[in-house]
Amino acid sequence: MIIEILKEKHLNLYLNYFGKTRKSYEVNKWLITFLVFFIYSMIVIFLKQFLIFLALPVVLLAANKFAYINLVARKKKDDLLKTYLFPEFLRCFICLLGVSGNVYSTLKATVPYVKEPLKAELQKLITNIERDNDRRHYIEFANSIGNSEASMVMSMIHEFSEFGIQKDALQQLEQFIERLQENKTNELIERKVREMDKYSVPPVVLSVLFVLSFAVALFVYYMSQIQGSLNF
Repeated sequence: MIIEILKEKHLNLYLNYFGKTRKSYEVNKWLITFLVFFIYSMIVIFLKQFLIFLALPVVLLAANKFAYINLVARKKKDDLLKTYLFPEFLRCFICLLGVSGNVYSTLKATVPYVKEPLKAELQKLITNIERDNDRRHYIEFANSIGNSEASMVMSMIHEFSEFGIQKDALQQLEQFIERLQENKTNELIERKVREMDKYSVPPVVLSVLFVLSFAVALFVYYMSQIQGSLNF
């Protein structure tokens, strides 16, 4: 991970994903680096602690890579959101499929009900299958979700578009979607619980430290009183 950040190995991939140009990225990166250098220098001069300048290369390197790290973090967040939005999209798709009876029309009808960032991927899928209803477009959409379940489901949806909707296959798909949604709901609950546990630790530690410091202060105070009484 550190080597990837230092080399900015997947920069073009992230820039294409977010629709950014290399020029705007470079301007933003070096602007952040300059601002950090200026602020850091002013702090050192104000404090007159010139030894702090020894840390300047590390600080500037971190500032220089901040823009890339931000892209990586945003991409990971989008990927995580897609995995949770995918079951919602499928539930909406199944409901509307019974009305339209056509995969392409149903996909278009689901767009208003799908949230970003999955919405952009769905619109891309629709645009692609307008040109040709190739299976690879469905798999590309599944790859943007990033799990094997998505590939299997989108393969089934492609078969519906090619060979028509069969009742047994549709029932299997509905059952699979229910299990997938249940699994994602349980996963989300577990994730929230872990986050609550993680964020509950610092307040507890601070409370313990406060109590201990208060106890030490009281101990020192009473010991000084006792010492004073003995000396008297």
